[in-house]
Amino acid sequence: GLSSSGPGNLGGEMASGGMTGTWKMDESGFWTFWGEEGLCTAEWAYIQNPYAAEGQPAADWFSFDGSGHMRTGWYQDRTGGWFYLSPVSDGTMGRMVTGWNWIDGCCYYLNPVSDGTKGRLLVSGVTPDGFTVDDAGRWTENGAVQRQTELRS
Repeated sequence: GLSSSGPGNLGGEMASGGMTGTWKMDESGFWTFWGEEGLCTAEWAYIQNPYAAEGQPAADWFSFDGSGHMRTGWYQDRTGGWFYLSPVSDGTMGRMVTGWNWIDGCCYYLNPVSDGTKGRLLVSGVTPDGFTVDDAGRWTENGAVQRQTELRS
C-alpha cells in the first residue's frame, strides 16, 4: 500500500499539497483512500482533502489501519503516542487534530508543530503556553481537571 513519512518528519507542511487519489467508502462503511499505488494502508499519510470546506486545509495528515480503513477518534501509534483524528463528518473527518481542543468535556493539547511529533498528545507536563496537563493529557489547574461547561466553547 501507499506509505508516507510520519507526521511532521518533513520539517514543515508539504508544499505539494499532499497525495492525490480517490476517497471511497467500502462495503463495511469505512472510508478508504486510493492513490497511484493502490489502497493506502500507511499508518500516516499526508493527503489532499477534496471535502475540505472554505477555511479548512486543502491537505492534512490521516491515519489508516492495515485494511486501509481511515481511523477516527483517539489512536495510539506504534511508538506509544496518542493522537486524535476528527470523528466529525464536516469535511474534517479523519484529519489529525492539533493545538488545544475540547474532547469529551476535557481540554487536551496536541502538538501543532511539524517537529516529528506533530499531533501527539502532551501528557504529564507543561504546554508551550504555560498550562499543566496530567498523565492523561487533560488540562489541570492546581491538580484539578478542568471540564468544559456551558460557558466554555
